[in-house]
Amino acid sequence: MRSLEIGSKEILMQKGFLGKFSEPLAKEHIKNLDLLETLICWLNLLSDKRYSLQPIEFSVDISNLVRSGKMSIKDRTTLLNVSPKSRRQIKRKILFTGGITIKEATKILSVDERVAVLALESLNMKKIDKDWFSFKDLDDDKNNSKIPLRIAGLKMLAIFPELEIGVFHEGLRKHSGRFYTNIAPVHVISHVLPMLGFNINSTKVSTHLPTKGVLSQSERALISAINKNQGVASFLEIAEEFFLQRLSLPAVSVTLKRSPIAEKADEGLYKLRGTDLSWQQVEDAKKRQKRFSQDSEVTYGLDGVVRMRLTVSSYAFLTGVVGSYGIRELSGSWSVTHDDKPFGEAKIDDVYLWGSPPLKRGGA
Repeated sequence: MRSLEIGSKEILMQKGFLGKFSEPLAKEHIKNLDLLETLICWLNLLSDKRYSLQPIEFSVDISNLVRSGKMSIKDRTTLLNVSPKSRRQIKRKILFTGGITIKEATKILSVDERVAVLALESLNMKKIDKDWFSFKDLDDDKNNSKIPLRIAGLKMLAIFPELEIGVFHEGLRKHSGRFYTNIAPVHVISHVLPMLGFNINSTKVSTHLPTKGVLSQSERALISAINKNQGVASFLEIAEEFFLQRLSLPAVSVTLKRSPIAEKADEGLYKLRGTDLSWQQVEDAKKRQKRFSQDSEVTYGLDGVVRMRLTVSSYAFLTGVVGSYGIRELSGSWSVTHDDKPFGEAKIDDVYLWGSPPLKRGGA
């Protein structure tokens, strides 16, 4: 507890004083003196009719004192001053990643590690190991259905009812990757999963929760494209399916980058997470890509202009997507002009170039 200065220890040592201290008053500046014990002594002193002088005053918030428990008033005051924004930031981090380190919490709260631990405990967090904290428990609330970890897990289990926890963990990491670069390790995630409605049996994850309706339209289109192509599909094959289902081509890239159900199988090839592929399936998928070949040629002019010449196939006209390994180093957004007039924007992603909506409509 904080130190307490006693101006006249003789007052407290009067004969007949009812309050008792657990340690002798040897110094005027007493360290680690229990403030509640001191308060009781003062109250007992005031109730003693033999004493008529007013006691020395010191500032104590009694309600704060009661609620502090084993925590010092100073630490409790520090916690009360933690902003709601910082509290939300910590909870959001755990909802997406399954846990938070003491070091991360210290940085968010701008306090030392000791106070950060107290803050996490006050937010209903539990220490899992020497570095990680996670939820102590979760209320059985309908709002739990909106927790990102649960959403990502149900999406994966909607395709395969049971997944290896390592595969499952990687899918969770991908889902949270839009906002966070890492997630809690497997042993911390394993602590959280049962609270979210998942079952862990040895190294397998499953659920009793319904999975109907958890997949987005884009994810269903992705599944359709991969199933149509024997379990593994290229970006362009997936883009073709999105086009047929009247979904935007940018949605292809977004889905492949963010959805926990999508997993890269090889360069430019994708599968559903949890699928085991044979060498032959991958080779067959690579051979199919010849139909998308554009015979492109990229040159870098002395005038600073990068020129690309290619033969546009009917598929490119259909989808507005051009595939070429020659454009790998040109990723980003590029303005499109036709007859010196602006014609929207084209984007280069990996080895694919896809045009603006006006270009696709014109090509179609």
